Amino acid sequence: MATAPSSEPSAQGEPSSDAPDAPPTEDPRPAGLHGAQSLLLVNTGDGKGKSSAAFGVMTRAVARGWKVAVAQFVKHMKDTPQPPNR
Repeated sequence: MATAPSSEPSAQGEPSSDAPDAPPTEDPRPAGLHGAQSLLLVNTGDGKGKSSAAFGVMTRAVARGWKVAVAQFVKHMKDTPQPPNR
């Protein structure tokens, strides 16, 4: 005969697998702090992927209906020929 599982610790001191691990349903922050009025995200570092990460975050923000602006600084490369001044 099977017994009903309990939330009492097992002999090893670990709770049974049916312990309530549900995430909280209420936001613990005060009422006026549920969101930022603006957000500035700066991606820095060596290597690749910074622009891709930034445009991915931008796409997610646009999908949520947020207003988005992007500023990208591109380094001057000395190895590329410059167009003539006119």
